[in-house]
Amino acid sequence: MSIIREPIILDGDGGADVFRTKEEAERFTEPIDIKNGDYIAYDAAGRLLHLSISPDGFRGQLVLPDSPENRSTELAEALRTKLRHIAAVRDVPFNSTRLDDYSLDQLVQISMNYYTR
Repeated sequence: MSIIREPIILDGDGGADVFRTKEEAERFTEPIDIKNGDYIAYDAAGRLLHLSISPDGFRGQLVLPDSPENRSTELAEALRTKLRHIAAVRDVPFNSTRLDDYSLDQLVQISMNYYTR
């Protein structure tokens, strides 16, 4: 059985948001947003997570499917986009013109410093 690799990334209309834990990501999501399909959820390895409404109906519930789809390329691009937006409005200690050279692990690590919920 595979284990979800934290942090969790939710990509939605506002861009990619990074959450230290699965529980933090689940608390952040609202049932109406889940119902509307407003988020794509990934673990740190770029695997697509299933996001549903918890049995109590008040928050999200993230599950790693038995055969998760690897979307690491898509996740890396979402993180690059978010980091470029951050670099455009504040001083950052990373080279925003070289983001295409960073691995997914590096992008996740950098992202944790700037917009972890």
